[in-house]
Amino acid sequence: PSSVAEQAQSSHTTNQIIWLVAILLLAAFFRMANVYYSDPHGDEADILLRAVSLVFGDTESILTHSKGPGEILVLNAVGATIGRLDEQTARLPFSLAGAIGVGLIMLVGEQLFNSAAGRVAGLLAAIEGVFVSYARTAQYQSVVLMLTVAAIWCFYRFYQTGGSSRRLHALGTFLLAAAFLFHFETVLILPVVGYLTIAHLPWNGLRNLLA
Repeated sequence: PSSVAEQAQSSHTTNQIIWLVAILLLAAFFRMANVYYSDPHGDEADILLRAVSLVFGDTESILTHSKGPGEILVLNAVGATIGRLDEQTARLPFSLAGAIGVGLIMLVGEQLFNSAAGRVAGLLAAIEGVFVSYARTAQYQSVVLMLTVAAIWCFYRFYQTGGSSRRLHALGTFLLAAAFLFHFETVLILPVVGYLTIAHLPWNGLRNLLA
């Protein structure tokens, strides 16, 4: 019986990996194919100009930015590492984050519901127009998606372990703080992670925590 159970678990893990790779490839195709084809415009052009200004020591480009500094710092790091900042090099990190975010949506869906729900969620996110369009621009949305979904996965796993894995909680907190650097709207998921942090506590423990 144990051998049969192990084979079933191995088969499930293999299927999960195959589905994850397939969904990641599908998401990457829609987000990265010909990502350089259009010129920057609107908010994307503003962010690129701020990143270039930062290279020349203009710190006001960050201080006067109405959103978090994360997207500017990413572009600044890309430009400093590669030595150029064109449409492709600027957008690829955000496209990659968008594709990873889709894979994380699948994993969270599997944790919260079941394998079928996770796969359907991953497939829909891979081809959903708004997700795709944001992932094809050098802006914060895809990075916030990736970091917040990853944080929720960590906090949910922390909840599943009964609060015993402090490393998962610390990692989730770090990811949430990193997402906050990209946009302040990340604060909206604090009630979710707060609940997952204290939900494992018995009522007496919760009352003592709040006292």
